[in-house]
Formats: sequence, C-alpha cells, structure tokens
Amino acid sequence: MVLSLSRLLLVSLSLVACGGDDDGGGGGTADGGGSRADASTRPDGGRASDAGRGRDAGDADAGNTADAAAIPEVGAAVIGGEVRGQSLAPLHAWYTQFPGGGPFAVAMPEDDVTCDLEAPFAMATASVGFPCGPAEAGTYPIVADPQAECKVGAPHAWMLVENLEDGTAELLAASGSVTVVSVDGTSVAGSFAADFGDGGALSGSFNASVCAN
Repeated sequence: MVLSLSRLLLVSLSLVACGGDDDGGGGGTADGGGSRADASTRPDGGRASDAGRGRDAGDADAGNTADAAAIPEVGAAVIGGEVRGQSLAPLHAWYTQFPGGGPFAVAMPEDDVTCDLEAPFAMATASVGFPCGPAEAGTYPIVADPQAECKVGAPHAWMLVENLEDGTAELLAASGSVTVVSVDGTSVAGSFAADFGDGGALSGSFNASVCAN
C-alpha cells in the first residue's frame, strides 16, 4: 500500500500546507508512524465527539450517504460489497497522520500490519483519507480528485483501495460519503458508503485505533 498511497498523499501535501484554502484543521502536529496503537495517546488536533459540532457534507452527493452500520471493536473494520469482483476482509483498522503534515487517514489492510507506514502491504487495503484536517464527528462527501480544494466548513474525504487480486494497483472511489460518529484519544469510529463506478461499491464501518508517534 505504501508506495502507491504515498504517491497520492504527496499530491495532497501541498494542499494541506496551504492554510488559505484549508478549514484550519490540517496544521496539527503529526501523530502517527509509530509501531503500535496506543490508547493513551491523543492525536494532535483530535477532538472528542460532539454531535452539535459535527461537520456536515451539505448537499454534496446527498443521495449517497453512508448508511448507519454497527461499529466493530476498536482496531477493526467490516467491509461489504465488491470492487473488481473482490470483497475485502481487513484484519485491522488504524488512524494516523502521514509524515510531513500529510493527510489524516484510516487504513484497513488485509495484511497483519498496524501503524507501520514503512511496511508495504502486499494484500488488499482500503483507506479513507481526511485531507482537510483531523477527523471530526460529521459526514464528509467522498471526492474522486485528491487535489480537490478544501473549503472552510465543508471538508471532504477520499477512499482508495489497493493491491487487488486482479492486478489493480489502486482505485479511487468516484463518490459516496464517510460518517465519523466518534473521535477520542483511543479511536476514530464511523461508517462509509463508496461508489467506484464500473469498479463496484463498498460500504462498511470502522473503529480505528489511534496510532502513537
């Protein structure tokens, strides 16, 4: 996962660094890249879930919002549907910020890898990215363009799957939404519904462990 996802993240770095177009959440110090999830560590910029302060996607892709889904235990994800004829069964779910001020993201790999950005993933991996700042409670529209401008009060997300069995290296969702239901020093939990066009569709939920430095 790391090589292809890194290319996508490098494109996003310049956007996160441009505070004028950002919603103000992307300037926090990176928390992530550690070797294990650490429930005692609060990610910089993370905030406790507050339904009254949750961000809303507005009318962007309003017809394709993430359905309510049962939230799994911390460090796990459940994914339904198929992309390119393949279903995904992640072993872990974890949340971190990529080095150098990169996007915050939830990684859901089928590999037995946790909070290690240097370990290449050989098996299928689904990732949800928050390029406009740390994840907060609310609903984010999924956009297909990782270079999309971050608008104040209307952040977006992207979803990527990689290393599929048919040889597909990476596939970005065209539309959909991600709903974050809670954020604290232990985990980031939520659900998603993503449309990959002719490639298929995925939906599910995650309760991602927060990675330590």
